[in-house]
Formats: sequence, C-alpha cells, structure tokens
Amino acid sequence: MILARLTLIVALFGATHALAQTPDIPIDPAFRAWARSNAIAVRPVDEPYSDTAWAFLRPLVGGARVVAIGENIHGGHEPLALRNHIIRYAVTQLGFTAVAIESGFTEGQLVDRYVQGEALDIDTVLRQGINNGFGLMPENKELLLWLRAHNETASRKVHFYGIDQTGAGAAIYSGAPAVEAALTYLGPARAAPHRAALVPLLDRFTAGRFPEISSGERARLRESLGRLGRAVGAAPSADRLAHAVAVRNVWAAERLEQSFGASGAEGPRSLHAIRLRDSVMAENARWVLQQQGPGGRMVVFAHNGHVWDVPMAFPAMGPAMVMMGTRLRRVLGRDLCVMGMAAVKYEGMGSVLSDLSSMENSFARVVPPSHAIDLRTADRIPAVRALLHEPWVTRIHAWLQPIVPRQATDILFTLERVTRSRMADR
Repeated sequence: MILARLTLIVALFGATHALAQTPDIPIDPAFRAWARSNAIAVRPVDEPYSDTAWAFLRPLVGGARVVAIGENIHGGHEPLALRNHIIRYAVTQLGFTAVAIESGFTEGQLVDRYVQGEALDIDTVLRQGINNGFGLMPENKELLLWLRAHNETASRKVHFYGIDQTGAGAAIYSGAPAVEAALTYLGPARAAPHRAALVPLLDRFTAGRFPEISSGERARLRESLGRLGRAVGAAPSADRLAHAVAVRNVWAAERLEQSFGASGAEGPRSLHAIRLRDSVMAENARWVLQQQGPGGRMVVFAHNGHVWDVPMAFPAMGPAMVMMGTRLRRVLGRDLCVMGMAAVKYEGMGSVLSDLSSMENSFARVVPPSHAIDLRTADRIPAVRALLHEPWVTRIHAWLQPIVPRQATDILFTLERVTRSRMADR
C-alpha cells in the first residue's frame, strides 16, 4: 500500500520536474553552476560551536525579525543540533530575543521560568514543559541549559515560548492547563466564581471526552471562558508579560473549545482540527513577536510542514491545507526568513523515502553533502529560477510530497544524513 502510494506520487509529480528522480538522468547545467557557486559548506553539527563557523548566517538573515527553522523529520539528532547552533548564533550575534517551538503554549511557560533562572529541576521541566515526547531528547535539554546560562549574564534575557495548542501531543489533550493557569493568575478570591463555573466541565474539556459535553454545557463553557478572559484582561500586573500570558491562556482555551468541537468522530486528527491548529500556531507566533517590542526578534522552530510557505496535503485528509508558514509570510513578508532542512539519507528512519526525493538528491549530486544555499539567489538566473518554481518531491514525515522550493523556503540546509536522537525511542 505504502509503496504503491509512493510510486503514484513520483509518477504524478516527478515527470513535471526538469531534474531527475534517479542518479542516471543528467542534472541541468544551469542548476549545477548556480548551486556550486552559492552553496555554503556546513561544518558537522557535532563539532563545538564557534561564532566564525556560523557567521555565514548574518547576510542570510539580514534584517528579518523572524527566522523560522524547519526540521525535516521529528526525532532526528542532526536537525536539532543544527537548530541549536543557529539559535545560539542568532541570540549572541544577531540580537534575537525569543525562541518559540512546536510545543504547547501553556506548557512552555514552565520552560520559560526555567530559562529565566527559577530554581526548577530541568528534567521535570523537560518532561512537563515540552510536548510530544520532545522533552526526552538531549538536544532539547542542551538548548535549555544554554539559554539559562546565557540569561545569567545577558543584558536582555531571552524568553522561551511554546506556540502549539495547549496540550497538543500530551497524553491527555486538554484545555484544563490553560484554564488553571489563568485562574492561578487571578488569585484565589478573584478566581473563585470562575473556578466554580468551569471546574465541573474541565474533566470533559479534552479531545477524548468533549463529545460527552451537551450543547447546553458547551454554551456555558464558552460563556464562562469569555467571562474569565474579561476578568483576566481587567486585572493588569506590574509584570506586563505575565498579564499578557494570562490573557493568552484564556485565548488558548477558547481555541481548544473550537478545535474539540469541530473534531467530530476523528478527534484531534480531523481535517478541521488540523487546519485550526496551524492557524493557532501562526497567531501564537505573531503574538510572541508582539511581546518582543521594538527591536525584538524571534526564532520559530517546527517541522518543515508547518514553517514552509506551501500547502500541505496529508494522506487521506482531503484538500491541501494552509499552514503556519504561509500565514506568517502573508503578514511578515520580508521580515520572515525561512530556513528549511532536507537530508540525503535517514539512517534507521526510512531511507527509501529520501532515495525517491528529487530535491535532496539533486542538490547532493552537485554540492558538498552538508550545505546551506540561499534559494533567493536563483532569482537572478532565469533558467534556475524557473526550475525552482516547479514542483519537486521531498519527504514530509512518512510520505513524499511535491513542493515548490523557491516558494517553500528562503534557505535550504541539506544534511548528509539524519540519525535518531539518542533518546527518541524512549
């Protein structure tokens, strides 16, 4: 079944591409010359960080206020290690002030408390503050340790945010954490009437049990969340960010009410729920940028499928969907710099898929196996510009998908190989 689908995708989209799916069809000469002139060799990601090794990022980023880094697969060591180097350079050399990742919004507040210097156990922070099991990966631990150490002496501390829906990827996908965070902000006395109205519904305010809530109860849930939001909004704090986060927690709970209500029998993996999720991620990313104020800049990290400016077609999920990257591009324009990733080989992660991918293999055949290339430079060469505006096939999770490279990403990092994170299987 899977191989049949892959064969069909390659047959449908591979024929439209001027570059080959197999090594014995020649590479376009204009593409070869352009790639060799513009590719930047990237040092192995396991070498110690140095500013000079990553100085090539400065002209690539330019004046963009947002750098969106896309990983080509979840659970890979090399993409996460590469991300850490990019973040470190962006913070120390380019003045970036926030890091936001594909993890729950409310859960991320625990992580931010840690990187701001609060006395918390890092393993507990990772387990409770980063969703989808990503907290088990040592590369994420390394990132948090570095951010905390940097903030100890920084004149302006860097903040950490989750931009995904609260509870996304958690064992229980629930709106309760966002509600509880807002109630805690209000304090016991002011929160009491809101707690009385909401607590009886919280055990069913989950993806799995939401259908148990009657239409009347759902109306009361919406009304109660609205009242809670107004109460939090009318209770400013000397800590401006704490107040903004509390207001946003109510917003996050309201979006989950919409998502769970639209999910139907398919639950949080329904088409409507997935569409809403990327909308929420985009709005949260915009919100994070607003919190940075004048001169603030942020790094966003998520899967390529979220950060690329291309529609995403999930198998058996109906029409292609508008993802976070497209939404951000519409709003930010050149203030957004997208850095996507690809790999030639996935060791222990399904190498057959990358073997069939035209994008990864075409670049790997003409330039060093681990490199970065600014696709925007192709705009000066009509033949190459035309090629990069055609559909190419690349790996998205466990399937192949056609994407238009020049539309999808500004910078493309191609890695020689991706191996599993040392703790990705735990």
